[in-house]
Amino acid sequence: MIGVLEPCVPCPQDTEIIANVVTSPHHLSATMVTGRIHRMTELFGRVAPGMTVDQARAELSSAYSAMTKQYPEAYPKNAHFEISVKWLRDEITSGARTVLLVLLAAAGLVFIIACCNVANLILARTVRREGELVVRLALGAGRGALRRMLLAF
Repeated sequence: MIGVLEPCVPCPQDTEIIANVVTSPHHLSATMVTGRIHRMTELFGRVAPGMTVDQARAELSSAYSAMTKQYPEAYPKNAHFEISVKWLRDEITSGARTVLLVLLAAAGLVFIIACCNVANLILARTVRREGELVVRLALGAGRGALRRMLLAF
């Protein structure tokens, strides 16, 4: 055993920003540390309370445009670099979104089938007890009382 890690990243309670940090010799070379041409970083951060995704996107866009003006050789126009803002939930579930929607539809279909089966069972029991219901109706039972009895038994 080399070491023990936390069971999960302490996000979002105790963490403001999470960056993927690589400590291989190649990634710690001077080119990777001081250069601006290696772009293999994803950052996860919390937006300020009350801030929307559009506001965060606008703020990052203004910071990115300032970086491109300050370092034009590192950000050529034809490279099409971009900074984007997404909800972490959307990023995590983006690959499984279709599967999750299909599972949701399948669960809804199973629920509808179960409801139809219960309704069918109640209807079959009512048809089977038709003679009893006719006798109770003839003795003076009201329709509401008959309905309550059928739902109770």
